[in-house]
Amino acid sequence: MPSRFEMTCSLSVPVAIDRIKGLLIRKGVKVQTSGPNIQSLEIPIILWNWSRLKFSRSNWVGLNPFIQISQIEIQAQPYQGTGSKLSISLNQLRGYGYVALSVLVGLSVAVAPPVPTPVKIVFVIVFPCIYWLFQVPLIRHLVRKEMQNELME
Repeated sequence: MPSRFEMTCSLSVPVAIDRIKGLLIRKGVKVQTSGPNIQSLEIPIILWNWSRLKFSRSNWVGLNPFIQISQIEIQAQPYQGTGSKLSISLNQLRGYGYVALSVLVGLSVAVAPPVPTPVKIVFVIVFPCIYWLFQVPLIRHLVRKEMQNELME
């Protein structure tokens, strides 16, 4: 299920679209624009920690939030004269896939014979819950914040 939100800014529609497009390209997202719309074509999947696309200096966490998004769709329309209103849809299926991956890692630790039971509980229950409850909403917040910052500059 995609997450949807709207943003308004004082920039004209073409300028707002250009700024958001530039942000997405800097973050490694390949995009297609058609008029006042942007759609992601390809978002890189980062498997290794040393890839520079995984990290970002534009937020307090230090991670590139766009790599955990499966698809981004943005529609812009004029708003209150010279401003613009952006309707943004984020498909976070990839983020939920990382939750499933953390469950699989937890289960693999749980079936390991020499691991104590409290450690198994932490890996099977606590880590996936932390990921589900904190990381998925955090990624949505970071994407929104980076887009807002790009439109305010």
